[in-house]
Amino acid sequence: RNTTPFISQLEENTVIFNNVISSHAQTNASLRVALTSATAEQGNNYRQALSIIDTANMAGFKTWWISNQQPLRATLASIADQADETQFISNDYQGVEVNRYDGFMLPYIEDALADEAQHKVIFIHMMGSHAQYSNRYPEDFNNFKDNDVQAYQDELSQGKINSINQYDNSVLYTDSVVKETLALLKNNPAKIKALTLFSDHGEEIYDKINVKGHSPDNVTADMVEVPLITWVSKGFEQAKPDSIKTMKMNSELSFRLDNLFHYANRLMGISSAHIIPSKSLTSVSFISEQERKIYKKSYEHDLRYRLPKKPQEVVSKD
Repeated sequence: RNTTPFISQLEENTVIFNNVISSHAQTNASLRVALTSATAEQGNNYRQALSIIDTANMAGFKTWWISNQQPLRATLASIADQADETQFISNDYQGVEVNRYDGFMLPYIEDALADEAQHKVIFIHMMGSHAQYSNRYPEDFNNFKDNDVQAYQDELSQGKINSINQYDNSVLYTDSVVKETLALLKNNPAKIKALTLFSDHGEEIYDKINVKGHSPDNVTADMVEVPLITWVSKGFEQAKPDSIKTMKMNSELSFRLDNLFHYANRLMGISSAHIIPSKSLTSVSFISEQERKIYKKSYEHDLRYRLPKKPQEVVSKD
């Protein structure tokens, strides 16, 4: 299904990384290492680690955290509060998640882009495709309604088919919000601009097993396979002529999201002893991991099931 008609048609100065997984199948656990210098193996050390907002602040950026989620998770709330401007739009919509769509953040994003700060970084935390999926998009995006779905078995209940359709509609709506966000960014007069989109985890929607959602208890590939996409302006490309070339060179290499700290900082042009080039997809010295562990399981050997299969050996009999 064409659930991302806009993102799929982005122009040449866009890099889609095709081999990215999250470190966890849950938001809090994933983002506390994706947004800080801590690694997945370091457990609670994220509390002492620098965040991307920390380094951006110290480098002279004005920072925003604009969220359509509620400030209930202690880790994310503490990272969000490090920003110069922190806005949870649930405060303006009485906190009701039903029918509070990600597009409602666009005016806040527009205001941040209009701010007079010379250097800025804006973090946008979407609801995306969190369950219940039907609450994540307006009726205009109720596009997928048929029974033509792919799943772990041929015969599915109508309820499971509806869940798959609703999930796909939510992704279609996210694609539209990204389109409008990028349009705002392109219209901004600044020359050096970039937008990065990633997901903190994925969802299992009856694709591999009889499960809807995400959990470390029965983790599947779909729960940890995530998008990582970066668009840069022509001015960015001219200022850093090797950036797109290097990222495209690394676009098929394995990457785990707990190294996003290094990627984001180098993308912003920030230098620090805490930022390791070999962990960043922007670097020619990037070293990909041959085996990535998720909850002590090997993604490459235990979870990933879409790898090309080896040709079957042909055995001849006399």
